[in-house]
Amino acid sequence: MSKQEIVNILVELLDTYLNDKNSSTLRELIPMVILGAKMNQEKLGYNGSIQNRKIEVKPQNIDTSKKRKLNGGGSFNDYTLERFKSHEKDNPLILSAGYINGKLIYILKFEFDCIKNKLKEQLERRFPKKRRETGQYLRSASFSFKDYKDCKDLEVSFIRDDYSKYKEYISRELFEFLQTKTV
Repeated sequence: MSKQEIVNILVELLDTYLNDKNSSTLRELIPMVILGAKMNQEKLGYNGSIQNRKIEVKPQNIDTSKKRKLNGGGSFNDYTLERFKSHEKDNPLILSAGYINGKLIYILKFEFDCIKNKLKEQLERRFPKKRRETGQYLRSASFSFKDYKDCKDLEVSFIRDDYSKYKEYISRELFEFLQTKTV
């Protein structure tokens, strides 16, 4: 195979994995590499750490053919009360990574404390009384930019130079926030 054929295959492979709806591993890895995070090699637990501070990466990938928009959101899948308590205790950094058709647009960084009330509400709704059986969980505890926009430590850690050409795929409030950070 020629060098160009190999490059084409690798690009196609990356595109496939970046847009895979069933796996966010690569979408989690890229922000950690960009920010120089130390990665956790184990399947469970935090994604890694930055300067000994635990991090959770929450990527959101928008397929433009489905008319959805990036809203600065993410989710904790199969979320339990025990995991929430661990997050509450550790207060990890959250990296919200926004992708459009597999292209990284931004990375926002904030503390778990900024979204803990939103997640706690969802857990309390799912488990109005204490859970009686192990193995019970909230399928998806989600959040969006609206839930952490007023967080004092909210930071834009990365933004694509040409992000504004994707304006129609980014929620108005998030786009306006990104503009204030890049002007």
